[in-house]
Order: sequence, then structure tokens, then C-alpha cells
Amino acid sequence: MMNKYSFTLIVIFGLLTAVLLLAWDQAVEVADTLLTVTMWSLVALLVLLPLGMLTLGLWFLSNRFIDNRQKWAEASLLTAQARQADKQADNLIITANPGEQVYIASDQDINRRSITALHLQRSYRSNGNGDSPLLHESTAWALMQHLHSTVNAPRNITHNAPQLPAGNPPETAAVLPQHLDLLPLIDGQSPSLNRVIIGQTVDEAGQLETLTMPLTEMVHVGMVGSSGWGKSVGVQSLALQLALASETLEMVFIDLEGVTSAPFQRLNRLRYPIAETEKDAVAILNDLKGEMDRRMSLFSPHRVQKVSDYNALTDVTPLPFIAVFIDEATSILENNAAIHDLLAQSVIQLRKTGVFLFLAGQEMSSKSMRPMIRRQLSSRIAYHVGDHWQAQGLGIGKEAVYLNTKGRAWTIFPGRQKALVQTPFVDAAAIEGLLERAGRAGKTPSTAMPTRAEPEPTPREQTILQMWDDNASLNQISKEINGQRGGTYNNEIKEVLKKHGVSV
Repeated sequence: MMNKYSFTLIVIFGLLTAVLLLAWDQAVEVADTLLTVTMWSLVALLVLLPLGMLTLGLWFLSNRFIDNRQKWAEASLLTAQARQADKQADNLIITANPGEQVYIASDQDINRRSITALHLQRSYRSNGNGDSPLLHESTAWALMQHLHSTVNAPRNITHNAPQLPAGNPPETAAVLPQHLDLLPLIDGQSPSLNRVIIGQTVDEAGQLETLTMPLTEMVHVGMVGSSGWGKSVGVQSLALQLALASETLEMVFIDLEGVTSAPFQRLNRLRYPIAETEKDAVAILNDLKGEMDRRMSLFSPHRVQKVSDYNALTDVTPLPFIAVFIDEATSILENNAAIHDLLAQSVIQLRKTGVFLFLAGQEMSSKSMRPMIRRQLSSRIAYHVGDHWQAQGLGIGKEAVYLNTKGRAWTIFPGRQKALVQTPFVDAAAIEGLLERAGRAGKTPSTAMPTRAEPEPTPREQTILQMWDDNASLNQISKEINGQRGGTYNNEIKEVLKKHGVSV
């Protein structure tokens, strides 16, 4: 292919050739001997040969550059088209006639292609004839490759499917309720710590199943969801069941907004009054840390390491479990370093000493919660979130974005696969009524707030705290206390403020 660069090189080569030929002609005219002509011929040859080779090389390279540039442009176009196709394929809806076998295949890498036999997962079929699938059903189709095990696929999938196993046809598969009331689920039953109702799900046989878990297997629970999608009601539902449980239990609420915990204000199982300030939250966590240390000292003489083994001994007074509910936990942890530090220091010992955490927030990310805390959340419940990063810290990402039913959540519990669950609803008036009838409500909290919210400040620390209360800046305080400001001097002031539960 001829281009402007090649043409220019050829013109230059031609001009140089003409000049050398003219010079050779002049040499012939003035030459007295054959030796002079031969000399000029050799000079012309030595000059023209390298120039010719250089011209050919440059011409070849310029054409290669143009070809590569065209290939790069084609590759960029194909990449853009692939990304667009991938984006359009996020939600996949497949319909099939009764009795047909359906597979989803991934062709992103032909050497690693996989398929999933969806006829074995009846809970993910569209329900009814001629009806459009619900959003959660179509989403589940698209997520099937991630939620269930797959098998290696042949390179060519034929239409000769094996006989379908006996079971419910798609029309009769159960569908999750749009609303689930907790009261009918616990009516006539004695709530127990061994059977905490999480909600209803659809099992692999396509039937509705009430999902329950023992408190000791749930361990610590992380709950995430945007405002208005059922997270706070889910917290209340779990707390109510623990409050009504027949087993001995103490409960703790840290709720700075005072809304989610309001129906439990008079609960006689409260270990402390409900904490509605950061100062009270620090006091409670400090006291709980002391209680855990006390329990560990009780375990040592008996050579046991956890509360269940200690309670199994015959010559001791059993220690009650303690359930700690922290609403809007991620906001509290992000804004108060003292609370974050206390929880991080205690989280490893919580389960051993019989303390179980329920942390609820609008997002669970590394920014708002340290990994050492998130790793201890064995049970995870994710309601609808506006962005996938809000739930990624719980190992549930885009799935939670697609949820569009209040109370609907993706769940992960020890020993169970990730499941879509409709969590139960209960209103505040019903909670208060049930607690009253069960004898769990008292006129006043049964215990008082711990008297020491933080370590007693020294005179120097009192000056720092007073200056901070007077709206002095870190630089001003550091200059007054240390005579210097900035850097390590300011960090020292921050440590004092953090020690006494002040958010900087």
C-alpha cells in the first residue's frame, strides 16, 4: 500500500540518484584516464547502495505501522462492542416449554466454559403460564453461575436432553411472599435461642421453607441495607424473639437515634439502659470488656475456654448469654475511634465468653469497619442497597442492588448456601404488647448505666478536654499544652481525646 511517507522517501532517493548520475557524467567528460571514471563509479555505487537499502527499510516499517494502527482501531471497536454486549446481558430471562431442559452457558473462555442444569433448581423458575418473571427471579437466573456449582460443558451442546427427574412442574413451584408477618410464625410456639426465625425462603424442591438458626451457630450477625427497605424491622424481629426466648439471656442496645430500640425501653432483660449517646456507648463497651475478662478468669481454674463448656460444669452458676444490638453501627464506628477500638479489641473473645453481636448499618465497607470485625460476622443479611459496594463487605454485592421488595434479603449463614429470604415484619405496638403479656416488660430498666463512661482524666487531660469543649483547635490545644503544634504534638492531643470517647 502506497502512502505519503513512502512517496516522500522514493522522491528523495530519486533526486539523490540524479545528482550522482550528473556528477558521474561530469567525471567522464573531464576524465583523462579510465581510472578516474572507475573511481567515480565506485563512489556512486557505495553511496547509492546504502541509500537504497535505507529507503526500502523505511518504506517497509511505515507500512507495518499503518497496518498495526488499523488493527488497534479494529480491536478497540471489538472491545467496546463486547463491553456493551456484556452490560446488556446483566439480566437474562429465559423461557422454555414444559418438559424442556434449560442450560446457561458461559462462552467468555471457550476452554473454561461451564453450564448449569437449571431444571434441578425449581425455586428459580418463573411461576405460572404466560406471566412475566418477577425481578428477583430474572436476577437469580443471571446469578445462577455464581450461586450454584457447575459442571464442565462439552464444546457442542446438543438438543438431546436426558429425562427430567420427577418433581413439581414450574407452575406449582412456590414463590416468596411479598410481606411476611412474624406473629403467625411464633404463635403457639415457645420462642427459643435454638430456633431463631430468619424468614421464609424457597428450597431446592421449590417449596416454601421457614429458615431458622440457633443463636450459637449464628454467632455474630451483620445486617446492611438502605433506609426504608426493612433492615430496622429485621433487627426488631430478631430482638423480639430473643427477648421472648425461654432461655436466660441478657440484652444490650446501642441506638443513637433511639428509634429501632424504642419498643424495648422497658424490657426487663436489658443489662443496661439503652445507650443513646456515644458516651454511654463507650461506657457499655468498657463494662462488657470487663465482664468478658471476668468470665475468662472464671474459665481458667476449670481449664475451659468457652461459656458453653463452663455452663456444662455441675459446680458453677451458669453464665447467661449476652446479645448486643448496635443500630447504625457503621456510622458509629466510622465517627468514634474509641468505640471502634473497644469493639476491635474485644471481638475475638466475644463468642468464647457468650457475647453475640448484631451490627446493622447502611453499608459494610473497609472504610467504615475494620476487617478484623467484618471477618467475625459469620451470618450476613443484605437488604436492598443503592450501590453494590455497600454490601460488598459482607460478601454480597450486586445481588442486593437488584432487590425491590421491602424485607427481601440475601442471606449467608454458617452451613447453608446463600439464599434469598423474605424476612418477617412486626410493628412497635405488637412488640410492646407481646413483651407485656410475656412478663418481659418492667416499669424501669432493671440495671443502671455503668458509672464510669471512661477512665478518670488527669489534670492535664482535663485541660485538653475543656479546651476542646471550648471549640479550640488541635493546633491551639497543642501549642498551649506542649508548647509546639502539628505532627506528633497534635497526634498526642488526639490520643487523649480518643481515650475519653471524643470523636476528632
